[in-house]
Amino acid sequence: MHKLFLNILLVILLSPSTALAQNDSLASAKKAAQLFELMGMEKVFDNVFKNVFDMQENESKTKLPEETRKAFLDEMILSMYRVTLPVFTKYFTELEIDELIAFYKTPVGKKSIQVTPSLTADIQIGIFKWVEKDMPIFQKKIEEAAKKSGKKLD
Repeated sequence: MHKLFLNILLVILLSPSTALAQNDSLASAKKAAQLFELMGMEKVFDNVFKNVFDMQENESKTKLPEETRKAFLDEMILSMYRVTLPVFTKYFTELEIDELIAFYKTPVGKKSIQVTPSLTADIQIGIFKWVEKDMPIFQKKIEEAAKKSGKKLD
């Protein structure tokens, strides 16, 4: 983990990021990288890309050697940091990132990191169920309201 963290900092130092140049300092980017490490973003990215590899291998009916796969995963994770760190520094100041780091070190912050994937999945399921069950009702109400107003829907 620490080796990857050092690689991330190296990427930040060597990457010409317009978002970093326009909005925030290198110190903010370093803090954002610390926050990402604390939030377990490497694991999140790793899981996403492992799923991508699995789908690719299933479709192509081929399997990469584990060493090659790991090298690609590391490269893809670094690329993801290159893309996402400037977004964090665009929206959060260095002081705000410090406050997020402090929060994620608390028991509630640690729990938040732990339950967020399940929480997100449950919310998505709830939204899908709502869309399936209630959206047709709302669409009908909208159509009726539009008819009453005399405006035609396309």
